[in-house]
Amino acid sequence: MLKPALVLLALLAPHSAVYVKGHSRAAAAARERLEASTCYSLAQRPETSDAILQVDHLFNRSGNPRIVMVLLGSGGKVLWEDKTEDDPWPLPSPVNRLLKRMSRSTCPAHDTGVLRSARAMEIPKHASLK
Repeated sequence: MLKPALVLLALLAPHSAVYVKGHSRAAAAARERLEASTCYSLAQRPETSDAILQVDHLFNRSGNPRIVMVLLGSGGKVLWEDKTEDDPWPLPSPVNRLLKRMSRSTCPAHDTGVLRSARAMEIPKHASLK
């Protein structure tokens, strides 16, 4: 039997286009950081995407703000979900934490956006520096 992570990778291939749905600051931050923090590219419309990342800024019963992210595949199937409290500045961004968790859960270890960017900037071995 395949592990759930392998099944998830089979459902949503790396470099897939993901549409970020939401109108909060957290959704805007997720749009800005999706490609740098994950192996996915940003889709401009839900019709052209392979998956939808729903980003909500909610409040729990005690009134503390939370950011909730749900990655939905075709047919609305939940592929990944997580939430975190929206910490006040200057703590690390909760959006960054959630995107990194999503990346660790759904992207191959060697194919995160940060590593793709680093590889793109590498000088090929056959190139000369003149």
